[in-house]
Amino acid sequence: MTEKIDGITVEIIKKDVRRINIRVYPDGNVKVSVPLFMNRSEILNILDERLEWIKRTQKRLFENQKAENLISEENSKKIVLFGEPYELVFSSSAPFGVSKKDKTVLVSLPSSSDESRKKALDGFLEQQLEQVLTVLVSKWEQITQLYCSEWKIKNVKSYWGKCKLSTKSLTFNLKLVHQTSKDIEYVVLHEIAHLKYPDHQKDFKLFLSKYMPDWSYRAAHLKSP
Repeated sequence: MTEKIDGITVEIIKKDVRRINIRVYPDGNVKVSVPLFMNRSEILNILDERLEWIKRTQKRLFENQKAENLISEENSKKIVLFGEPYELVFSSSAPFGVSKKDKTVLVSLPSSSDESRKKALDGFLEQQLEQVLTVLVSKWEQITQLYCSEWKIKNVKSYWGKCKLSTKSLTFNLKLVHQTSKDIEYVVLHEIAHLKYPDHQKDFKLFLSKYMPDWSYRAAHLKSP
């Protein structure tokens, strides 16, 4: 069934789950899984409580989608870095490269093709994310005394982070560069936790709660890569 909450269409699906689960997708769609026993009034009350979060998440995902598609959109002049909006400026003047100053990201290239701009910008974004991950991975390895063999960054669509337990290697999504530092830190701890707990059962969640009591709040911001 569907409900209209303050102008937002919400698809509600009753499932054999223990608690309500709200997902906001990059296209703005909102889907909610609720326990079979929950009635309409209870569902609407919870949705009303989470309405501001839903709106904030829709706005953030919209900005992230713009950032991802900015190369192919002629009028797009914004990019989101670590949760903050920046002006995106393209230039063909030397010195060539990508730089960040104040609230501006400048892409200076001799070629104005979409492909060359995207390649240069992706390289810059990976460099920015690598700097943050280097600090966070080291920090949480030392705190938890769990160490990975290596970690890398990939531009993927299906996950924020992944742990390959057989090799103790971690992979992080390049799109994390658009998220806040707090949310990135959650992903890092989440994947490091998988070095000890391969699934998402009780011990895994207790581990997260021990080191990051607000982990579930941070996880709620990261439903859709």
